[in-house]
Amino acid sequence: MLQTRAYLSAATWNNVTFTNGVAQKSTTWGVTLKPGQSTMALMAANEMRNTGGGTHDRLAQATANGVGLEFRDNGNLTTGQVVGGVTTNVLDRGTTLGPAILTIVTTIGATPTATYQVEGSLDNSAWNPLSSADSATPTVFTTSTFVITTATTTVRIINPDVPWRYIRVTISAVTNVTSTIDAAVT
Repeated sequence: MLQTRAYLSAATWNNVTFTNGVAQKSTTWGVTLKPGQSTMALMAANEMRNTGGGTHDRLAQATANGVGLEFRDNGNLTTGQVVGGVTTNVLDRGTTLGPAILTIVTTIGATPTATYQVEGSLDNSAWNPLSSADSATPTVFTTSTFVITTATTTVRIINPDVPWRYIRVTISAVTNVTSTIDAAVT
């Protein structure tokens, strides 16, 4: 899902509306755009969504930035997962390079615990631990598992220097923890 907001803001991300693969003028961009800027934003959204990634994505981002927007691809990996195993979904970022974040929202019951392993793959077949950092220590990357024992929102930053195309999370040792996990690539 392609999302947008005002460039470098902490504003809420807005979903870009597509019909039959074409970005719609009715999209809420997160900032008021002038008519010419709106046309550029639509072109950038279409390029980001409908091309092969890589250079096209970088050009789409640069165009969006020029009119005061930023884009990200956002995907849900799982919603309400209460058992161990891999997430229901996998995010395919295509050939896009650059930053990515993982957001884990947990709700809990009595004596909660869950262990998480962020995994990446180049081919959606062979999976390996992916280097990530907690948002509280954004430059301390590790491939180790991490444990959550509270109702919280945890943000993990994926190491931009490690190659991957697909991302998923394996959850284990789950006791009374419900996890919802989203991944976003900017």
